[in-house]
Amino acid sequence: MSEEQTKGSWFMIMVNWEAGADAEAQESFKEVFDYLKIFKSQDAKDRDHRDEELNKIKEKNPADPLLEIVPDSLRGLNLIGRRKFVIILQTKSNRVLLELSKMIAWGRHISVEIFPASYVFEVHEVMFPE
Repeated sequence: MSEEQTKGSWFMIMVNWEAGADAEAQESFKEVFDYLKIFKSQDAKDRDHRDEELNKIKEKNPADPLLEIVPDSLRGLNLIGRRKFVIILQTKSNRVLLELSKMIAWGRHISVEIFPASYVFEVHEVMFPE
């Protein structure tokens, strides 16, 4: 089991909304994207920039929930269908889940469900031990 897999717990956040709330959902998606875009690292230069930004956040507010996300764990921030989007990430605490849930749904007609998840290779190791 790699060190990266054990740095936190995996979660899937499922967001959906009814017809008529599309504008609210798009606004919510943009807010969440802007909040999480620091983790959009494509290469080493981007990762260095991300780490610098996270260090600035840590100095400014060591309790910021953004710091609980395991870097490079963001697996999904995608529109998966009409009136739905999913976020999959690994986190060290539930605080970031609460922050994202509040950011997405507070005062909006949007439903947020949070599911604990498992890394697929860990599941395989449990189900099919060698």
